[in-house]
Amino acid sequence: MLLPVRNGARFLALALDSLIAQTDVAYEIIAIDDGSGDETPAILSRYAALSTDLRIIAGQGNGLSHALNLGLAHARGRYIAR
Repeated sequence: MLLPVRNGARFLALALDSLIAQTDVAYEIIAIDDGSGDETPAILSRYAALSTDLRIIAGQGNGLSHALNLGLAHARGRYIAR
């Protein structure tokens, strides 16, 4: 699963809780932090410490398309969900 985010602290924990709660399939979550200036990096770090299925990729604020392509480059799965 690709999760691009920039300054998404307000809803990020809720989104991650939902993704991590998935039990029917094996998955990886690739969170691309696209240059956040809020608490997004701290939230991602906390969740990454709790879940081995979550990987964080640091983007540079180049926008959604760049963040998604960056996430695709790091994906190991056969299928990609966004």
